[in-house]
Formats: sequence, C-alpha cells, structure tokens
Amino acid sequence: MPKQCACTKKAKRAVVIAKAEGEHKKAIETALKLKKMALSVEQIAEATGLTIDEIEKLK
Repeated sequence: MPKQCACTKKAKRAVVIAKAEGEHKKAIETALKLKKMALSVEQIAEATGLTIDEIEKLK
C-alpha cells in the first residue's frame, strides 16, 4: 500500500477544517435569522447545534 505524502494529508486536513468552519458560519447565520424571528435561545440552540452561550453573544 503506498504511503501518503505529508502534503496530501495536510491538504485533506485543511479541507476538513474549512468545511467545519463553513458549517459553523452557516449555523451562526441561521441563529441570527431565528433570533430575528423571536425564537428562544434554547430553540435556536437545538436547531443549530450552537451553544446557548454562543447564541447569547450574537448581535
């Protein structure tokens, strides 16, 4: 079985990190929309996967 180049592993890791950051950004955008719709912090946390603390810090 061929060994993977370290640069290939780094590139794959970078993709995984970028995807996670993008998903977190989308969750924040959704949370802001839900706040404008007057949903409770608990409902927003359940819908987005963000913590209550994260949601309360959003403006």
